Amino acid sequence: WILLIPTTDSVMERFLRKEFSESELLEVTQPGDRFEAVYLCSALVLPEFRKQGRAERVALKAIHEIAADYPVKSLYVWPFSEEGERLAKRIADQASLPLHIRS
Repeated sequence: WILLIPTTDSVMERFLRKEFSESELLEVTQPGDRFEAVYLCSALVLPEFRKQGRAERVALKAIHEIAADYPVKSLYVWPFSEEGERLAKRIADQASLPLHIRS
C-alpha cells in the first residue's frame, strides 16, 4: 500500500519550508492544478513481503502513471525513519527525478 500526492512545485516548496503540515497538503492542492511534483507520503508493506522491492515497484508505477498526464519534475518526502528515507532515495533514483527532503 502506498500513498502519493501529486502537487505543484509551489506547494512542494512551501511544504519544505514548513509553512503548513502534511495534513494540509490536500487542502492547498487544488483539482485542475498542473502537477509538477509528487509527495511520497507513505508506504506500508506486510512484514512477510518486506525487502522484496514491492513498495518501490508500486510507487514507480504510480509515478509513471501520474507523469503520463502531468509534467512531473521532482519528488519530495518527509521521512520518519531511515528505511523510509532509503526507499524514497531509491524511488527517486529509479524515476530519474530529484528528491527534496523536509527536515
